[in-house]
Amino acid sequence: SRIDPETGDLVWWQNRASGHDGDSGRIHPSQISRLRIVKESEGADGVHLYDLAGQRQHFLDGEVIPWDAEKWAARLAARWPHIKVEVEG
Repeated sequence: SRIDPETGDLVWWQNRASGHDGDSGRIHPSQISRLRIVKESEGADGVHLYDLAGQRQHFLDGEVIPWDAEKWAARLAARWPHIKVEVEG
């Protein structure tokens, strides 16, 4: 994931390969209501991003963000304080 310098959108993608764009999504941080992180004892933590309408955004998970999901979410919430971060587990 990254912040698009032209639009300010958070952009993410999965399964990108030569000749295939993969699955992707984008949202401006002003449109994010919450990030929910579900801690797992084995494997990657679950990461869920919701827009202001409460709709979960597809293709954003632990594979497309930096390793420490909690720190990543905290950095977003520090820059955009309206974003609520929930950690379960």
